[in-house]
Amino acid sequence: MVSYSGAGDTGCSGFKRVELWYKKGGTGAWTYSAYSTSTSGAFNFTPTGNDTYYFDLVAEDNAGNRSAAATGSGDDSTVYDSVVPTAGTAVSPTYANSSPISFSYSGASDATSGLKKVELWYKKGATIWVNSGLYGTTGSGSFSFAPSGNDTYYFDLVAEDNAGNRTAAASGGGDDDTIYDTAVPQPGTATCALRTNISPIHLNYTGALDTGGSGVRKVELWYKKGSGGSWTSSGLTGAGGSGSFLLHAHRRRDVLLRPRGRGQRRQPFRSSVRRGRLQLRLRCHGAVARHGAELAVPERLAIIVSYSGANDYGGSGLDRVDLWYKKGSGGSWTSAGQSSGGSSGQLQFHSHRQRRLLLRPAGVGPRRQQHRYDRRERRLQHGL
Repeated sequence: MVSYSGAGDTGCSGFKRVELWYKKGGTGAWTYSAYSTSTSGAFNFTPTGNDTYYFDLVAEDNAGNRSAAATGSGDDSTVYDSVVPTAGTAVSPTYANSSPISFSYSGASDATSGLKKVELWYKKGATIWVNSGLYGTTGSGSFSFAPSGNDTYYFDLVAEDNAGNRTAAASGGGDDDTIYDTAVPQPGTATCALRTNISPIHLNYTGALDTGGSGVRKVELWYKKGSGGSWTSSGLTGAGGSGSFLLHAHRRRDVLLRPRGRGQRRQPFRSSVRRGRLQLRLRCHGAVARHGAELAVPERLAIIVSYSGANDYGGSGLDRVDLWYKKGSGGSWTSAGQSSGGSSGQLQFHSHRQRRLLLRPAGVGPRRQQHRYDRRERRLQHGL
């Protein structure tokens, strides 16, 4: 729609008509389009493609006199643009533990009418997409987004050009997502024997947990030598919520589990030996992971017997695995009173003398594996 006004004739013959002329692009030729006999009004103009269109008027009176021909840039111009802009891409951090979440975008553009704005849209978890109210006016820039609680936030961009064309609405998983996690970790529990004379000390841990959404990245084992010692990293790390460590030590040590999340470390598990149990106390630092741990080490002189491959092919399933032993080659096989319900695991046998051990899965058939423990040589020998 091209509007006009003020056409007329100051001579005696009177106004006859006004013509609309146009040219396509700065180097195009002026071309006649339409006319009107009214001194003001509007023309309906249909462009022939995306470009800048220039418009000019030429008036004529009843005596045949005409105003100057259309020239230069005419009276006005319009950029015709039917192509949607390019929204670009937003790149947000994988994890965040403080607000606001700051991230950047780039690649937004429009080649014809020009870029008007780039809007940031988001959705929290499995909810619907919402306009954040944040926008940029250039092809690249940054946003500072304030989350409303711990969750996974998905981000997408919607661009608009000066002609009013908009890119597709935000959908699916968007351009990128960030797990926002400020949850305070919870303390775990751990137990250990008051004394042991076996090195390395075998430590099992379980219960390392993060409920804030970012997950446990690793669990570090820390120790100190004596009550007045300094806490020192053992260099041992575990992955996941449970696992085990072998700590080489020649004297009694207190043990610390320090699980670390994907962000700032939370709080070490600081221990003290009291009546044969390792007591934990949690002290938080920063944000991201929740941790817990349980430790088990031998009381007295114990043989840690690992086993695997226990199975039942008859269809009824494996009930349990019993540990049997005999003392010396001429001894009688005796139940150690230790059982496990899994196809693999560990059992403890307390002994002060050289013994031969047998793993006998219950209900499976004949004996599976023998283990000889030589206290003098401090080694465990395996045989089938």
